[in-house]
Amino acid sequence: MANKCSLSRKNSYVWLIGYPKEAILGARLPSGRDAMRTFFFYHKSSKMTVGESARLTFEAVQSFWLKSRLPIRKQQHCIEKIKDLYNEHRKLVKNRKRNSDSDGLKQKHYSIKLDQLLDISHSSAAQMINNEEDRQFLKLQQQSRAGCIGMVDKKLAAKEKRSLERRKRYNEWAISVKKQTTKEDGFCLATSSNNDDDTDVEDLDDDNEFIIKQSSRAGKKQCKRRRVISSKVSAVLDRTNTSTRAATMILASAFNKAGSSTSTVVLSKSTVHRQRQQRRKVAALEIKTTYVPSISVVHWDGKLIPDLCHTTTSISDRLAILLSSLNDGNVKLLGVPKLQSGSGQAAANAVVDNLKSWSCESQIIGMCFDTTAANTGKVKGACKLLEVALGRNLLWLACRHHMFEVLLADVFTACLGPSTGPEIAIFKLLRDNWSKIHHESKHIFPLIVVSDTVKAFISKELQQKQLREDYRELIALAARAVGLDVSEPIRKPGAIHRARWMAKAIYSLKMQLLLDGNENVLQLTDQQLQGIQRFNHFVLKVYIQSWFTCCSAVDAAVNDISLINRLHDYEEVHLCKIGLMMIKRHSWYLSNEMATLCLFSDLVSLENKAALVTAMISERGPHLLTTLPDSITDVQISREFFTTTRINCSFLDIPVKDWPHNNDYNDALRLTKNLKCVNDSAERGVALIQKFSAAAVDEEQKQFLLQVVEKHRQDFASCNREDLEQI
Repeated sequence: MANKCSLSRKNSYVWLIGYPKEAILGARLPSGRDAMRTFFFYHKSSKMTVGESARLTFEAVQSFWLKSRLPIRKQQHCIEKIKDLYNEHRKLVKNRKRNSDSDGLKQKHYSIKLDQLLDISHSSAAQMINNEEDRQFLKLQQQSRAGCIGMVDKKLAAKEKRSLERRKRYNEWAISVKKQTTKEDGFCLATSSNNDDDTDVEDLDDDNEFIIKQSSRAGKKQCKRRRVISSKVSAVLDRTNTSTRAATMILASAFNKAGSSTSTVVLSKSTVHRQRQQRRKVAALEIKTTYVPSISVVHWDGKLIPDLCHTTTSISDRLAILLSSLNDGNVKLLGVPKLQSGSGQAAANAVVDNLKSWSCESQIIGMCFDTTAANTGKVKGACKLLEVALGRNLLWLACRHHMFEVLLADVFTACLGPSTGPEIAIFKLLRDNWSKIHHESKHIFPLIVVSDTVKAFISKELQQKQLREDYRELIALAARAVGLDVSEPIRKPGAIHRARWMAKAIYSLKMQLLLDGNENVLQLTDQQLQGIQRFNHFVLKVYIQSWFTCCSAVDAAVNDISLINRLHDYEEVHLCKIGLMMIKRHSWYLSNEMATLCLFSDLVSLENKAALVTAMISERGPHLLTTLPDSITDVQISREFFTTTRINCSFLDIPVKDWPHNNDYNDALRLTKNLKCVNDSAERGVALIQKFSAAAVDEEQKQFLLQVVEKHRQDFASCNREDLEQI
């Protein structure tokens, strides 16, 4: 019998894991090995499926985390993590008889991972945990599993019990009041149904202005006073930019159509105005108090906007300030304050004030900005002043859209000369004579001959969904010019002012595509025709690849070096020099600190990544280069990047080929993929203040309105049936 038991125990042993265990014991948060021993008990000893075993293992692990009062991820994510450990073990078992160094190293790394914490903490746990002692406990567990779970906090448990009892009594009271109200009401407005989202919000001062007047006949009970403008109604009116007068008329019409008369309701413009202001303030303050900041990049962009607080001719400088989170990529508007001047000092002060107002200054690791002198000045630039104000280095994420706007403008001026007016004069010929032009291109062969690489790139982008319609129009015109089949017609010209910089590429291609057969209408001079042809050749052979790949921060250094090489190979020396000068003035992403992002790029080979890590320096280095690199191996990277971004760089100590299996690398990859290197979100903030600037005269109300509109757009992005049921 003893021999049989010994044999059975030996057979139950799991290689690299140990003996299966039904329960997890101890006072520490479970390690990967604890979880796997329990998993194999269910899977191997109890003959359960992988999914069921992982679920039961999660329940065992979860009990420790709940006891320690630490926030965890969703159940399906935790179960997937347990399955990943199991699948990794299966791969190692298949190759267990090999004696190669690489297999031995993989087994060693797996054993080390098993002895570490099975970390199922929430990605925003540091922000969600209010108790500093709990936060430090989680940090110690993640680092070395030091410390253990103590006894139950009786004081906290009693406090939570009292809170639960109060909430239960309140809910019972609310239900009884609701039933009593339903019995007493003779009738009520459809807009004030029992589903009103404000039934648990304390009454506002002016709610008595929205009442239905009952008949004064004896025996008739007066109707209970109801609110007409709920927070949902107010938010819809704000989002749709409905004026007070228009809102009053719409509500009056709705009452009349619903069978009630406006004579039975106290309804006036002043009442609607006051109620909307109060609802707006409550909603905006709730948005601010419930916002949980995370590791983020701060974006800003300025715009001169008519100031309605004074006279119609007054112009104020507004600065849209937003955050983009590295955890999930979400964007949050902080505010659009008014500046006293357009200086870098004024911009930096406004950014710091808003960061402190939202209590997120400690979470900022980078800045995204347009490359103007007010932002990038070495002494008085907003970026430098912001670093000084926060007392630490930040990533300089110059807007790559703005960089390539500058390149296109420089080349356009070189080909067609400067434009002195607000509109580009040569494009007026196309717009003003559009009705006289034959709109079908007659070319059956490529108008511009490009390499197969460029043609394949354009064809691929043509199949992709573009973020904006003008991006789609540009790639469709490029496809026509290189001889690809395009079904959509050439569109009618729109705005041609210089601020719409994409018009330069779009309308130049249109003019060359439509020139054949329309020479007498357009009447271009030889110099103009030659300039358009030179410009279009540059756009298709050099520029277009850089533009459509510029949104990736991790690929930025590789893409910039590719642009440098295309410029070196370009046949027109003058335009080549202009392009190289622009890149040298905007070589932000080739600097030591920013080039470190290429370690997370799929465009860089494993060998080149290993060489970059070997030659890594500790200094931050200058933001701009004096000599441009010809290949990615000519670039130097810096450890300062990891200090600035607070990214754990322990994965640098293991071979590059093992990075994808390392948790620290995968966390770093997720964060860097969410780095935004274009300032489109700030431009959307500018567009928001431009649209709603006239909706509120008071500055505080204006900022409240922007918060409400942004939140409503996020919650109800479309106007489908599901949204309409909740709106």
